[in-house]
Amino acid sequence: MLSESSELDSVSTVSELDHRHHPFNLGKPSNDKIWYHIYKKERKEKKTRASKPKIFKYCNLIAVRKNIIREKSRFGDTMGYICLEELESWDIDYKWQLDIAESIIKSNHIKLEHMEGILIK
Repeated sequence: MLSESSELDSVSTVSELDHRHHPFNLGKPSNDKIWYHIYKKERKEKKTRASKPKIFKYCNLIAVRKNIIREKSRFGDTMGYICLEELESWDIDYKWQLDIAESIIKSNHIKLEHMEGILIK
C-alpha cells in the first residue's frame, strides 16, 4: 500500500474498536464512589452503536517512509491503514494472552496457513 500510494507517509494496521470500548463510553472518577462520562455531550447525541463514528485502535505493525523517520516522525502527517479483524489484532504482552491466542488458533477460529509446520500442534 505504501509503495503504491506516494501521498502516504506511513501505513499501519488498525482494528475497529468494539462499541464497549468506544471513546464516548469513557469516564473518569470524580471521587471514590462517583464517575462521569468524559464525552457527555457526544454520548447524548450519539445514543446508538450505529450512530457513533468508527474508531480504530493501532495494532503495532507499521511501514514508514525513511524520509519521515529521518524527520523524527513516527507516522508522518498522512497515514494509510489496513483494517484487521479483532482476532487478527491481538497484542501479546503476557503469558495468559499467548495461551488464549494458542487456544484460538487450535480451535480454528483463525486460520494461519502460512504458518503451517511452525505452530504448536
